[in-house]
Parts: sequence; C-alpha cells; structure tokens
Amino acid sequence: MVAPFAGVSGAIAESAASFAIVDDAAAPFAQDLVVNQPDLSNRPIRLLASVLQAPDLPSLCARGSIAFFNAPALKPVADFFGEHQNPTSQHVLDLEAGGTAHSLRHRSCQIASMAARSTEAMTAFIPSHHQLH
Repeated sequence: MVAPFAGVSGAIAESAASFAIVDDAAAPFAQDLVVNQPDLSNRPIRLLASVLQAPDLPSLCARGSIAFFNAPALKPVADFFGEHQNPTSQHVLDLEAGGTAHSLRHRSCQIASMAARSTEAMTAFIPSHHQLH
C-alpha cells in the first residue's frame, strides 16, 4: 500500500523546488503526501493546493521556487486505489497560471509543473520488489 505514495513522495523530495504544491483533489488520500518537519527544515516544503489562493503565490515566489504536483504526477496513487484519474483541478490550474503570470511580471519566481514525470520516474523511488505493474 505504501509503494505508490513512496514513489510520489520520493519524486517530491527529489524536486529542486523550495515549495511543492500538491493537488490534493487529484487522487485519494493525496493530502497524506503533504508532511513537513515541525521546524520546516525539509525541502521542498509541501503545501496543500486546496488551502492556497492565488494571492499567496507572490509571497511564496519571494521565498523560492515552486513545483506543482498535479493530477498526472499523482497517477500512481490514483491507480493504486483503482480510481479514474481525476483531471488537474481548476483551482490548481488557476494557481499555476497565477504563479506563472507573477513570475513573468516580476521574474522573481521559478515555476515547474511535475505533470510530465513518467510513472517510471515515480516508481524509481520504490524498492524493486514493490514496483508497480
């Protein structure tokens, strides 16, 4: 049961971003991927997309880069539960668009979407005896 979460969590941990915004509406229990150290010393700091608003992005951008882990990045978790892949929520698309617009205006933030990561890349963080098939 932990293999899909471990794979996605590993991909988040390997991100070079300062903040990882997880589309917690994209897969069952996706909010479980958002765990931080009590002192926030972990990087990237993981945030729930559902509680962020577009006006929050300039503040995050001022503190570092942002990676969005949207529906395609969470596909291994959705697949594990036999759930139909939810599309990336409109809220997350709006956050991404707002962050990109802010970045273009102020050149103060790097925005990355992790949607392009393949299932193979996600499962690379899972020990071989737990690989998804």
